[in-house]
Amino acid sequence: MNPRNADTLASIALYYAKKGDSSNAVEFIRRARAIKPDAVSLIDNQAEILALAGRKEESIKSVREALKRGYPVAEIKNDPELKSLQSLPEFQKLLTDTASKKD
Repeated sequence: MNPRNADTLASIALYYAKKGDSSNAVEFIRRARAIKPDAVSLIDNQAEILALAGRKEESIKSVREALKRGYPVAEIKNDPELKSLQSLPEFQKLLTDTASKKD
């Protein structure tokens, strides 16, 4: 494994998050973002990992950042890793507000 490959680090982070090891998941996505801080796909990965770790407020912040950088609303809305956010009014408002700005 190349320790400077942000996409690989993000994949490992997502693996750890799905396994329930949020400490390692957050560390790996932090390292990935340090290498490619502007990569919108990594920002989305960060949102997924934080949601899976139960860190909903932080996850919503990452979702907001991803959307501001042009990540598609439909991708966020249909992302199974973000399912735990679906019932939160703040999350729904963020999606609605962003979608209406694009219209």
